[in-house]
Amino acid sequence: MASSGPPGRCTAHPVTVGEFKEYIGSKRGIVLDIDETLSWTAGKWLKEAFEKFGNPEGLTERQFFEKYHLVQNAPKDLYPRWHAKDVVDWMNFMRMSPEMQLGIELVEGAKEGVAALHEHTSIVGYMTARPQCMNRGTYKWLRSHGFPDVPVMAKPDEVPFQEGNRWKAQALKFLEANVTAIVDDNPKVALFCDETGYAGPVFQIGQTCASGAHGIACATWSDVVREVKQWAKGAQKKI
Repeated sequence: MASSGPPGRCTAHPVTVGEFKEYIGSKRGIVLDIDETLSWTAGKWLKEAFEKFGNPEGLTERQFFEKYHLVQNAPKDLYPRWHAKDVVDWMNFMRMSPEMQLGIELVEGAKEGVAALHEHTSIVGYMTARPQCMNRGTYKWLRSHGFPDVPVMAKPDEVPFQEGNRWKAQALKFLEANVTAIVDDNPKVALFCDETGYAGPVFQIGQTCASGAHGIACATWSDVVREVKQWAKGAQKKI
């Protein structure tokens, strides 16, 4: 249950990366990204954007996602309205709004995939580029879908949205003794991990081509489960 303290604070779990490290002690396991890994957050954003700012190409949310991925990637020549200052301001505001966490659908296979991962490795937390002030809504969404009740490490509010993947890579390096791998959809995480020196695998859900020295492309959650199972067996042999 969330406390009556600052937004994002949860009585049961730590909030910051430093608190997580102290909380987890000597435990080891993997962490999971949330947006586009567990929740199809882009679908909610695209539905809102189409309704408010138009749909020049007449695409469905899924078609847009497959073509451009995220709202902010819409080409300016085709979506000039989406790049206007008031729209950019709206996006920045809504990234901090609990309203955008309501009604987000699951990524296909995520619930079953996460359950299957438990058979092969420990899930010790979530790591998300969502701001910390959104944690209450994030916990609510995770619990409503039956995902593991483990800590959510969210991006500090003061870290710019554009620096979210770099922050993840830095956090992973800091937690390297405890966090053995991450499942994440964004190819940039693995690239930034190359810079920070984090050597754990980055299982790249929704990707067909791996990025970074330790990226492992996993088109679907079934692929994630297969790759994690194979990796876990190898990791156990080294112990």
